Amino acid sequence: MKISTAFLALFTLGINVFAQDPSTAITTKKLPDSQTSAPVFWTRYKIATEDISIELPKMPVRIDSEDACRQEKSSVFHAYAENAVYEFRFVVKRREKVPDFCPKSSGFGPENMTARLNALRQTSPGTETAERVNFKEAKLFTWETDDKTTSRWLVTDPDDNSWVEVAVIRRNDVEGNEAKFLNSLQFTSASGTEIGKGADVTIGDVGLATQAGLDAGKDKAIDNALSIVSTPRAKYTEAARRASNQGSVQVRVTLLANGGVGMVQVVKGLENGLNEQAVEAARKLVFLPKRVNGIPVTVVKTMEYSFSIY
Repeated sequence: MKISTAFLALFTLGINVFAQDPSTAITTKKLPDSQTSAPVFWTRYKIATEDISIELPKMPVRIDSEDACRQEKSSVFHAYAENAVYEFRFVVKRREKVPDFCPKSSGFGPENMTARLNALRQTSPGTETAERVNFKEAKLFTWETDDKTTSRWLVTDPDDNSWVEVAVIRRNDVEGNEAKFLNSLQFTSASGTEIGKGADVTIGDVGLATQAGLDAGKDKAIDNALSIVSTPRAKYTEAARRASNQGSVQVRVTLLANGGVGMVQVVKGLENGLNEQAVEAARKLVFLPKRVNGIPVTVVKTMEYSFSIY
C-alpha cells in the first residue's frame, strides 16, 4: 500500500523515524505481536509434491533457489524455538533442460551431492560421521564454537541423486531437540500441514524463557553475540531490469530478543520494487539472539542488499 507524503511525515514524527527519501516511504512496517511470535508446538509439516514430511516447532520461513546450469532446485525451511534454529532443506533435479550457455559438463547427477559434501567438509573444523536415517545413508557433520553447536545431517537418496538436510543450530548451554527433529523425518506426505510458501516473517517465541531458565543463565554469566544463521538474498525485479536500475538498499531491521524479526525500515532505497524485495528478505533473517548474562536482548541492525543487472 502506498503511503502519502503528508501522512508519512506525521507518522515518522510520531515514532521518531527519519526518512527523507521518497523511495523509503513504503517500507516502515511493524507487524502485530500475533504475527511475530508463537508458542512452541511441534507440528508435522509436509511438502506434498516431494513426498516429504517433518516436524517443526513453528511454521517456518521458506527460501527457494535454483541453479540452471547445475539443474538443481532447492528449498530451505527455518524455524526458531528456545535459543535454537531448526533447518530442513531438500534438493532435487530441475525439470527444465540445461540452458545452451552452460558448460557441457553441467547437469544434475552424483557430482551435485559430491560438491555439497565437499563444501561442508571445507567448513572450518568439524567432525564427520556416517549414519543411517530412516534406512537411508547419511552423513553427520558437527561444528562447535565457543557459543554455539551446529549438527547437520545430509541424507541421500541414491535412486534419483536427490538429498535432504536436517540441521540444528543452538547455543551450547541449551538442550536442543535434535533427536526429535531428525527422527520425525519421513519420506511421505500422507499426513501433516502443507507448508506452502511458509511464514512471511521469522516467528519468535511467546516470552523469552522460563524464569528458572533466565536465572540459570545469570548464574553462568553467559554473554553471546548475535549469530545470524541465514541471510536470504533479495530478488532483482523485472521492472528494475527494464529501467536499468541498480545499486543497494539499506534496511534497519529489529532482531527481537524472542528470536523473531520485528520492524523493518528502509533507510536508503531504490525504486522499481527493489525496496519491497529487500524488506521481504530482511523479514526472513534467521538468527540466535544476542544474550547478556544469559538473557536474550533485542538488537537493531542495518543490512545492505545489492542489486545488479548482471
